[in-house]
Amino acid sequence: MTRNWARLALAAAIASGVACGHSEDDVVGIVSALTSQDVLGFETVDTWHAASGTAASTTMRTQGAAAFALTAPVGFTNIVSSPIDSTAAGLVGLSNAGSTLAVDFLQPTQQPNPFFLGSLQLLVSIPSRNVNNLFLSQVELTGLPVGTFQTLRFAVPDSLRNAVRGATFSDLTFTLALNAPSGATGTYIFDNLRVQGATAADFTLSANPTSVTVVRGATASSTISIARVGGFGSAVAFTASGLPGGVTATFSPASTTGNTSTVTFTASATATLGPATITITGTGGGLARTTTVGLTVNAAPDFTLAANPASVSVVRGMAATSTVSITRGAWPSSSSSLASACTSAHRAAVASSRGCASMMRTSTVPNRGCGRTSHQRKVGSGIAPERRSSSTVVTQSS
Repeated sequence: MTRNWARLALAAAIASGVACGHSEDDVVGIVSALTSQDVLGFETVDTWHAASGTAASTTMRTQGAAAFALTAPVGFTNIVSSPIDSTAAGLVGLSNAGSTLAVDFLQPTQQPNPFFLGSLQLLVSIPSRNVNNLFLSQVELTGLPVGTFQTLRFAVPDSLRNAVRGATFSDLTFTLALNAPSGATGTYIFDNLRVQGATAADFTLSANPTSVTVVRGATASSTISIARVGGFGSAVAFTASGLPGGVTATFSPASTTGNTSTVTFTASATATLGPATITITGTGGGLARTTTVGLTVNAAPDFTLAANPASVSVVRGMAATSTVSITRGAWPSSSSSLASACTSAHRAAVASSRGCASMMRTSTVPNRGCGRTSHQRKVGSGIAPERRSSSTVVTQSS
């Protein structure tokens, strides 16, 4: 079937080439390379068909002359190959025990959702062998590097090995099922689909999120994922290095035969401020693998209050005033936090005034009005607070 397809392509190319003034020899030289190997090598865009997005050839590749690029796929997109036959050199070893299928894959740096990068599945169909959309496995893309080629591996089930062992066929197709995040506009690149022998036991680490921020006196966490290949089943123990002064890292669990561990960074009240790159090391089975987490330590939000004058006297039926000033340290941008602090400041000032026999309930100073150095409020008078300054007026009831 592949040979018939190649002959049809050759005939069409010759016809169009001659019509455009090219010699038949030139056209034959162009299309003679369109074989099963070019399907596996993604050498021409026409050998793979995507259900959504814009497909093109690209010279950004890992082998051969070109790779398959897909821009702005929508949701779950099937990318189906043209049929190839059992003589394809790239299929040698598919029926061997421990074999895997691998593809080189690059996901774009431009991501609409940094917390979900999608997934990639591989399916195989050989209708003449009663194999129809056989699901091999799924690789999660979240946590994998972006902007650089990664080799993704898919385990070959025994049912597929048995179906192809010693068989002759010409209708094998691969389906790469890309689940792209909503709003994806970047370009995904595929190259060099191939059979690999039994994979050596190994593992890799990835962090999600890859950077965190912690304030002094607080904590922040990141999940460390373990990708196991080749039957790697040893426990992986974790350590962290490159921590700023006053910051500690704890892992839960500290050692695991599972696939995840959570690292929690705890910053003391005197932790060193600023950014740092933390190296997470996992060791197990005689192997050591690393990943990194960006950590930024910020100062905790803080402020101080001062009253001027610090004490007042009031005669019954009269009023006295003291101005309360707010000095802000590392202050958050939230206006609601600011309003809360301002309200607390006024209450503290009122409570500290001497001779206060009774006080009516106060209203909250407007959020943006509290952004000044001093604040004015009249208590128990029903007068709305001003925006630029605030003072606490204590009225002694008779």
